[in-house]
Order: sequence, then structure tokens, then C-alpha cells
Amino acid sequence: MIERVHPLVALAAGSAGSAEVRLAALPPTARWIIRGDTFELGLAKPDTCRARVSGDRALLWLGPDEFLLLAPEGTDGGTMAIDVSHRDTAIEVFGARAAWAINAFCALDLHPSAFPVGMCTRTAFASTGHPLAD
Repeated sequence: MIERVHPLVALAAGSAGSAEVRLAALPPTARWIIRGDTFELGLAKPDTCRARVSGDRALLWLGPDEFLLLAPEGTDGGTMAIDVSHRDTAIEVFGARAAWAINAFCALDLHPSAFPVGMCTRTAFASTGHPLAD
């Protein structure tokens, strides 16, 4: 198996000295798109705009019949899933101005009163489409 290298490793390393905003490249994760409303994953189907988490797996609602399964790298998504692990990446944004930095590039209101923990949606972040979960 080819080892994937996080595309933002250099950028994350360059932010290490910042007290305001720092980035960390998160480890590669298997990502599977699942379409339809009947599937067997061992996870309950999430409510609209919500995520279900069980152990090291999460199932995110992306639409009425579309879900994103996040699981450890190497996880099989089953016959009803499409592997999209290669197209997405994940970073952690932290520091005193992390919320400001994220909100500067996202059209959504990410204040906890509007986007509580456990909510997820698809959005554009700095012109890059991706699912966003808290």
C-alpha cells in the first residue's frame, strides 16, 4: 500500500511558532461516501445536519440520502460506499485566534449558538468544498 503524505504538512510546520493560530496535520483517515437510506455500518443513521460517532468511526449527514463515513485508514466501507479518502484532508486549527481564522474563510455562522457540537454540513472553505463537523 502506498503511504499517503498529508498535503499540508509543510504549512502546519510553518505555523508552529505562531501564538495566534497554529495548524496540525491530522493522520490520514478512510473516507467513504454512502448513498441511499439502507445500509449496514453498525452506526445509526444521523439526524439531519448531525453526526453519529461510535469509537473510532463517525457517520456525517451530507444530504437526505448521502452520508460520509470517517474511519481508520484501511477500513472497508462495504459494497454500497465510494472511497473518497484521496480527495479530502483534515487539519486541526488551534490557538488564541483559531476561531477568527476559520470564520474569516467560511460563509457559515460557526458560533456555538448557530453551529452546536455534533452538527455537520457541507460548505465551501476558502473556495474548497468539504464537510465541516464540530
